[in-house]
Amino acid sequence: MKLKTGSSVKISMLSAALLFTLQPHIASGQITIGKDKGIFPTGLLINVSETQPQVYSDAFASTGVAAIGPHLRCATQGDLKQINGIWALPIAQGIGLAPNVTATASYTGYRNGSYQHEILTGKITPEGSYATTNLGYSMTSPGTIPYHWCLSPVDKTDYGFFRDAGNKSYEIRGEWMLVTDGTQKTGSPSIPIMRAMSLGGGTLYNIVIPAAIPIRVSTLECTINTPTTINFGAAEQNFKKDSELAKVNHHMGVTCTQDAGRGIDTNINVRFKALSGLHEGNQYRLKLEQGGGYITGSLGGVTYDGRCGTNQGITFDNAEIKIGEIYRSQLNKSYSHPLVWRLCSGGSDLPNGRVTATAEMMVTYN
Repeated sequence: MKLKTGSSVKISMLSAALLFTLQPHIASGQITIGKDKGIFPTGLLINVSETQPQVYSDAFASTGVAAIGPHLRCATQGDLKQINGIWALPIAQGIGLAPNVTATASYTGYRNGSYQHEILTGKITPEGSYATTNLGYSMTSPGTIPYHWCLSPVDKTDYGFFRDAGNKSYEIRGEWMLVTDGTQKTGSPSIPIMRAMSLGGGTLYNIVIPAAIPIRVSTLECTINTPTTINFGAAEQNFKKDSELAKVNHHMGVTCTQDAGRGIDTNINVRFKALSGLHEGNQYRLKLEQGGGYITGSLGGVTYDGRCGTNQGITFDNAEIKIGEIYRSQLNKSYSHPLVWRLCSGGSDLPNGRVTATAEMMVTYN
């Protein structure tokens, strides 16, 4: 869900757009996905950072100073397969794995006639990988580099590129994604061991999926019905901290279906993730992008009332909020709850003019 709000000093229009996407969720070491097609987060996080003394070595297009994959080398096209138009590591029929991470690397390389300290910054995503350096070089993978999930400082062999002086380091942070094309079949495939690495000038690597992770493929499919645009209307400015500026009442309905004879027992949950941040670090308060205020939410019959100034209601820290369950004998199940959004003042720094806030909502099952 994307939540966008707008507000002014005296009278301001506040509008909020909620965009919902259905996502699987990892629980108890198992990932459950349905029959949807798309790109879904797994909950398997990648968070590595390593440093070691750099050694003298050559550089190749396959020398990824920040890379990720199933082997201790840059992934080749032969390692991957196009699933739903995305290059991914095939796991089973219609299912693939791909990283969605930010990456940085620091090293000393031979540039323009001398050895210079270089910092590479980029992303490795299901849609492609790219990076730039502080010395003005750029790269794409695949593209300038004929490998996948691989950020290399050179696009051809460069002998003696890495100098045996100082330290080299790398950092990769993000999450593994599942890519599906709708042809996946019920079963229990597994995600293999995966590695993050920095090659060239010495090898650094971390195992980021240490053991095979089972995937439960089901026929479960959930749809959500709630307004995607929220308009708070005209709001009067109030500098009193935690005062309610506006309130909007809506309804949220979730309907889940599964095929006869292939159903599963699972919890149905929703998760809200603050993209514009948490106001004062409070998980119950969605921060306005301009600061000075926040939004709270309440889900009737599920959460406590999220009044302004309280620490209750919907959480925006991506934690699960259980709304019900479905059993294998049930072919369909619907849930309906009143949904209340409040716009709240942050105090004397409440901004003047239109403001915005952004969040994401996901239906999950485990």
